[in-house]
Amino acid sequence: MRDRNLAALIRGLDEAGQLDAVGTDVREYLDRDTTDSESRGSVLGLLVRAGLAEVRPDLIEADEDGYETFTERQETQF
Repeated sequence: MRDRNLAALIRGLDEAGQLDAVGTDVREYLDRDTTDSESRGSVLGLLVRAGLAEVRPDLIEADEDGYETFTERQETQF
């Protein structure tokens, strides 16, 4: 992503010590396990997933189905 405003926001959250709190909030929203420390990239990824879940939940469902199919194929290959 090359959005300067978004990059500045994420960098500002990180420098202000608020990035972990935002990461925790979005993980809770997505019903994901929490972590002690968040990277800028992981928070951005979670925020994109949360946005897609709100706007196009069908895409998130398709992603989850695709991942499940992929892991099933991987398990049968070994």
